[in-house]
Amino acid sequence: MQHSTSENGLDRLFARVPLEEQAAALEELATSLRTENDLTVASWLLSRPATAALEGCRHAVYQFLGLLLREKPLSVVAFCATSPEVSQWALQAAATDLKQKHKSLVTLVEASEGSEDHDFDHDVDRYRAGEQQAIDGVADSISMLDIVHERSTKNGQLALDISLLDLLLQIYCTWLKRYEAMSSNAGIVLRKWMDAVAQHPTNQETLQEVQERLWHYLGIMCIGGVRSDSTKVFRLWWYSLNIQTISNENNEFRSRHFLSDTSWSTLQDGLLIGDTEVRRNVLRILRMSIDFLARSDVVVDCQNLQITESNRARVARSMERFCTVFETIVMGRYINQVRELELDLAQLAGPTAVLPRSWLLTVLQPAMSNKMQDSIRNFIGNWILDADLSAPEHGSKLDGLLRETLLPWITRGASYVNTIRGTTDDLISTHGQRVSAFFRRLLKEMGDRTQRSHITTIVNYLAKVRHNTMAFAIVCILHGVQQAVSDWAPQAIVADTLYALGDIASTPGLPEVQRDLIVVLCREISTKLFFPGRDDRVKLKLEPVQEHYRRLVEPSPKSRPESPQWRTLDDLQHDIDLTRSNCLKGSGLLDACACLGTIPSSEDAALSATKLAKIFDSVWEQVEIQDYPKVVLLEVPALFLHPRSIGLTSQDESLRDQVVFFVREYHKLFAGRIYTWTPFMVSLRRAVLSTKDPSDTLNTMNISDIVDYVVRSPPTAKPEFQLDAAAANTLSSFSPATSHLTYEHYYGSHEEVGWAAFFDLVAHLDSADTDYSLHLLDKLLEPWIKQRIPAVIVNQWKTTEWLQTVLILLESSQLVHSVDLAGKYAQTIMYLLSVEPLPRYRFLLEWMLCRLIIKHKLLIDLVIDVLSSIDHHGNPKYLASIVKVAISIICSSIGDETMATRVIPRLAGLAASSKIIIRHEAQWALPAFWKHAELNDWKTVLDNHVVRGLMDYIHSLERTIVPAPERENSRFDLDHDHTLATLLSGSYLGLEPTVMPRVEEQDFSKLFELDGHAVNKVETSLCRNMPVGNKPRARVATAYSDVPKEKKAVNTEDIVALQTKGTSYLGGTVEDLRKKRVGSGLLVVGSLVDNPYNLGGLSRVSEIFGAAALYVANTKVLTHKDFESVAVSSHMHFDVKDLPVAEMVDFFSSKRLEGYCIVGIEQTDRSKLLGQKQTILPEKTILVLGAEREGMPAEILAVCDLLVEIPQKGSTRSLNVQTAAACVLFDYCRQHQ
Repeated sequence: MQHSTSENGLDRLFARVPLEEQAAALEELATSLRTENDLTVASWLLSRPATAALEGCRHAVYQFLGLLLREKPLSVVAFCATSPEVSQWALQAAATDLKQKHKSLVTLVEASEGSEDHDFDHDVDRYRAGEQQAIDGVADSISMLDIVHERSTKNGQLALDISLLDLLLQIYCTWLKRYEAMSSNAGIVLRKWMDAVAQHPTNQETLQEVQERLWHYLGIMCIGGVRSDSTKVFRLWWYSLNIQTISNENNEFRSRHFLSDTSWSTLQDGLLIGDTEVRRNVLRILRMSIDFLARSDVVVDCQNLQITESNRARVARSMERFCTVFETIVMGRYINQVRELELDLAQLAGPTAVLPRSWLLTVLQPAMSNKMQDSIRNFIGNWILDADLSAPEHGSKLDGLLRETLLPWITRGASYVNTIRGTTDDLISTHGQRVSAFFRRLLKEMGDRTQRSHITTIVNYLAKVRHNTMAFAIVCILHGVQQAVSDWAPQAIVADTLYALGDIASTPGLPEVQRDLIVVLCREISTKLFFPGRDDRVKLKLEPVQEHYRRLVEPSPKSRPESPQWRTLDDLQHDIDLTRSNCLKGSGLLDACACLGTIPSSEDAALSATKLAKIFDSVWEQVEIQDYPKVVLLEVPALFLHPRSIGLTSQDESLRDQVVFFVREYHKLFAGRIYTWTPFMVSLRRAVLSTKDPSDTLNTMNISDIVDYVVRSPPTAKPEFQLDAAAANTLSSFSPATSHLTYEHYYGSHEEVGWAAFFDLVAHLDSADTDYSLHLLDKLLEPWIKQRIPAVIVNQWKTTEWLQTVLILLESSQLVHSVDLAGKYAQTIMYLLSVEPLPRYRFLLEWMLCRLIIKHKLLIDLVIDVLSSIDHHGNPKYLASIVKVAISIICSSIGDETMATRVIPRLAGLAASSKIIIRHEAQWALPAFWKHAELNDWKTVLDNHVVRGLMDYIHSLERTIVPAPERENSRFDLDHDHTLATLLSGSYLGLEPTVMPRVEEQDFSKLFELDGHAVNKVETSLCRNMPVGNKPRARVATAYSDVPKEKKAVNTEDIVALQTKGTSYLGGTVEDLRKKRVGSGLLVVGSLVDNPYNLGGLSRVSEIFGAAALYVANTKVLTHKDFESVAVSSHMHFDVKDLPVAEMVDFFSSKRLEGYCIVGIEQTDRSKLLGQKQTILPEKTILVLGAEREGMPAEILAVCDLLVEIPQKGSTRSLNVQTAAACVLFDYCRQHQ
């Protein structure tokens, strides 16, 4: 208003000037313009009608504006917006200024010596004097051009000419690396100009020229070595395609860019290694390009895409599906959606796929990137291992997948460890087998050239990472490669690959077995590859591999040397004293063990215990100094615990102490060196069984402490050792030449033999010392009796081995002779049975109780008393267990008709119990009971019509006809199944949660073979209190364990719809999303809600449906774990503000002045139903939620402009607050979409 008033005043003043003086007055006024305050006068002058006399005046005004533009650019730009003519001038002025400054910069750079080879990565401080100022000047000019252009665009003016476009593209593209500020500013102007072109289309000739310039500079960027993942490359590409959609002509220019394989390859590279913005642009380019090709008659015949008239529609559908798959996996990253893509990935990999295999590889490589979540990497990686990726024509891309993402994932160790299956004899890693099969399949199904390329990639990668990679991963990969090349004729290959094989085979620090297997595999692979040139270095590099292989396949016997270093213990003791134990260093320690091994055959009746103690002390000290060498650890238990050594402990206290110290220290090694378990237990068992005074031996070596330690912490092979055992199995079965390289070759007897020795020793304890055995039994039972009640189902301190040991000890001879003692233990076991929840432990406790009753038939009264209980609700699991015990006793050899007559009425009642576990157990037990009664012709039972009718009903039940696997696994026959074999490997171990048996029946056979091959065969007067028995009944697999996943059939036609999450975040930059949200007229107020869960849900739905902000009573709730668990990251994407309840009314009043409508969600007599036509939510809405219980208070209801409620059909009175908010928010979005 002030501006126009001033111009009106100038009009009145000018009217007073005589007509003949007006021209001179205007010229004088124009030349007097100096400051920002003179802009009003300038505007008035330019608004005068154009005449020849005013031309000079207008020129003076523009000169003034040009000078002021440098000092007050924003004021001049604002002034220019008042007139299209002035806007056009401003554009020309800004363009001219940019061209001049750019020309000055180019001149300055060219004047620099060696400017053509200037290193763009130098610091700015090293530039020529004045160069940085010139760069800043160009950047400022571009910024001014941007401001002027934005003003001009608002006036509908598009005045950027082609020469200026060419200059901007030159700055944007050619100088990318060196002048980031200039390039960035040029990019901003280009983007805005391209958007303006789309909104205000110009003539076709100009559009074609623009498009040609874009493609020209796009080519410069690619040819110039700019990385293909540059955002600028694909932004220009998108600009070009966008202009194509505007233009209705020049189809030939459009199509020629689709015929080049370079174009499609560059797009794939953008998807492979680009960031999110690059990938989003590439997907838009792909969709637009395929859409054009689908509607045209262009035929594409490239390596990366083939489109013909017959497959045009299928290619379009497949490419759209590819884009969706890429978005879902690489950009969406929701694992549940990724899992649903298995069929789509199979289609891309299938033989009928219309897209070349390179597109599949384009998805897989970024999906396997280490930037992805492990869950997605594991899913895609496992899919790849089962897929056929052979693509000879796309070998380079497959090499990239292997090198960049697949091999780094495959060489991670967790998957190998987590898939270890089987026992020591047949231990495998299922993941490792799949890895080997993948590489075998990959290398067998391609051409020779592609195969050699892949082998080079694989071997070079392994050589690069061999020091930081799990050895077993290298084993599995090389095994697959070896299996593939085994059928090859010798192939020529580059020398570097053979060097890499030599490096892999000579990697230091590998586990012994895996190192030997790697050497064998590298040797076998190298026999199928050769370097065609003459290079002796290759031969020298592989010679150590050949030498190592020869040593492996030509085994030397493990017998003692014929001429040991010491022939007698006196010689050994003399040298130890003389050299202060230095003679035991290195191989001397093993020679000392060989000398000590002569103890059994020594005829010296007066073997000195004192001398032996000193030797033992020196040997063990050296073992510790040498960090427990494996070969010595396998030998020393048989020496320290030899029966003759143990026999001498009674003669010398120092020898006794040394043996006790050895036992205490050696069994600590079980945890980290599982191979020490078996030699120790075999030697310990032999010592106890062969000694003349077993009771003294038990006390001397603290057997009770050893047993207690073992059952509490059962020795278990660590994963790395299990992988070593799996490698040993592979090595021994690799070829006849390596068949002797078994597990026993490296580690001695299997750990299962050690467990056989342990349990056999426990079974002999009662015969050795009954009192000691009972003392140990009480010691083992005490923690179970004192456990905290209620007991949890899975308890870390409880082990199956613990109860197995207790069961063996309960076979004590004292319990056979003392009914009182047996009754005491029976009551203890019944108590444990009443509190124990785990089925496997309950089975063992039931077995113990049965065995105590077998010893003393009178103890059945304890069982019958429990069965007589009328309380079925207090402890139904306990009552069900007692039913099983009663039936087991009755069906055993001690069961009789009298016992059956006492039990059957109680069972009949329990079969109708209201507790399902009792009812089912009784109904399951009765058929076995009835069958036993028929075999023994118990008339009292068989003639009972009530029982017979009940049995007819039970026999008709499906669960009786087809027993569940759990029932089969828990079957037990007291007369035949009471053996060590059943106890240690019976089918009850298949009860959930299942466990693998520690020892099998054949392991006892191996143990007894060791007894026979001992230097002194184990001869003992002791007897075990439990027979070994035969192989037990095999376990039945449960219906829900180890069920193989069914392979999904690949649909070669259209795939069903993909599940997706919201992908609005893929449709623009973060700034775009922020602008959209700021422009939203929706606010949500949840100040009355106080539950963090509900507030988290409210945050989530508010953000999803585009609310500008959420108001809560206190924003401290954002850090509450309950809030975060539901809100996920929603509160990070929009504003969450404080609004205390006391300030809500004032807040609503102030917002109402801004045009907002206060909408409350509440059920009242004046609420409008959501979804009806008359219920309209204004665009500027504040949505108010009530409290969870009380709803909305009266003072808030009073200030609401509109109340809405959600129509209901059910009987429940109300919805949860976050659910109600979601319904209303959805309806708001529907109305204002």
